[in-house]
Amino acid sequence: MIQRLLGAWLLTLSLVLGACTPSTDARHSEAVAPLSSGAVQNTTVSPGPSPGASTSPNPAKRGPPLFLWRTVDTAATVYLLGSIHVGTADLYPLDSRIEDAFAQADTLVVEVDTDDEQLAEVIPGFVRKALLPPGQSAFDGLPPAVVERLRAKMSRLQLMPEQLEVFAPWFVTMTISMKEIEASGYSAQYGIDRHFLERARGKLPIVSLERAEDQMQLLLNMDDELQREDLARVADEDQGQGLGRLLDYWRRGDTEALQNEMTEFKTEYPRLFEQLFTKRNLAMAAQIEAFSRKHGVHFVVVGSGHLVGPGSVVDDLRQSGIRVVQQ
Repeated sequence: MIQRLLGAWLLTLSLVLGACTPSTDARHSEAVAPLSSGAVQNTTVSPGPSPGASTSPNPAKRGPPLFLWRTVDTAATVYLLGSIHVGTADLYPLDSRIEDAFAQADTLVVEVDTDDEQLAEVIPGFVRKALLPPGQSAFDGLPPAVVERLRAKMSRLQLMPEQLEVFAPWFVTMTISMKEIEASGYSAQYGIDRHFLERARGKLPIVSLERAEDQMQLLLNMDDELQREDLARVADEDQGQGLGRLLDYWRRGDTEALQNEMTEFKTEYPRLFEQLFTKRNLAMAAQIEAFSRKHGVHFVVVGSGHLVGPGSVVDDLRQSGIRVVQQ
């Protein structure tokens, strides 16, 4: 369960990293080669059919609760939609309640606008920082049997271990996870946040709650032991199956199931949970509270894990006195 949650967050960063370009340094150019061969770059949206918008009724999906909340009795109406960052074509059309809420929006608010042109300026330097010092390997400290299984999985996914192992373990974990997710038939093209970014582009103001640089820095500061443990898990876990489970929660509006996994994550890794969720949730909630004091309708799309349980964005808003109801 923990791997699925951390993997889902790493996925968000992989969408951002898809815009990176190789360095001119010889060692960097060779190391970054997996990015251009599909290890991470395939997570960006390539030209092709869009999921498309639909405001027509979808009776089959109208019954269950949604990962959608709305502020009540505030100057502005704020909708909060939990996102899954990759998906399949059959996620669409979305429940008409979601599409109807977006149709009212004056502003789209996301964690990070992955199409922001300024990202191209910061990502190459970030990728260079993910490189290990010469002579070190992402596999250092792992049991030989685990390394063997990792290499076998990477070969099956058409990744080159000798090129990837010069990166930090978290980067290798992210790359393997995304390739395995893609091999399972999921695509960032059908991610919930991508769906609304494409629809809003050129029509609505798009506001980012966070800077990509800050999210990237969280990865660079990740504990070494946790990185190795996470990479070891990837050797034996099917990331596609794990994502399928999260998507099932989302389709059913099963906030309790996701909350249970978040609670387990927090219990097992309290410091990491505080960095990835608690602190970020407070910062996002403060900005969303400011939106609620303005006028109009603001449609906020953030990762589903940020919206469930104690210390979530929804909970923080309620603690500040704002009434928030699930749709």
